[in-house]
Amino acid sequence: MPIHFRQLTVTDEDMARFWPKVAEPDENGCTLWTAGTRGHMGYGSFMLNGRMVMAHRVAWEYFMGDIPPGLVVDHVYEAGCRSPRCVWIGHLEVVTQAENERRKWAAIKARTRAQLSLHV
Repeated sequence: MPIHFRQLTVTDEDMARFWPKVAEPDENGCTLWTAGTRGHMGYGSFMLNGRMVMAHRVAWEYFMGDIPPGLVVDHVYEAGCRSPRCVWIGHLEVVTQAENERRKWAAIKARTRAQLSLHV
């Protein structure tokens, strides 16, 4: 089933509220969201036009424009970004939901293998 998100309208005034909630880049270049998170995965959340939206989507749509229909914003694990709180657009890209899920499960499997190797 396709995922449908409303396009966000992000203004300069919204970003003036957004940036104080973002930390300086860490050793991986991630700029982490420091305010509220949503869900068990810990994605940053931001109040925009009266509703909570994911902070990395706000960053993407402000700098890169609308997310094309049928695509989602994904964190680029290959760039060393492992945090769902990262809002740096250099660590984000638009992909299909299927690719997003494939990457998620690959990362979970890699973490599980790493944890198991610690117990051997």
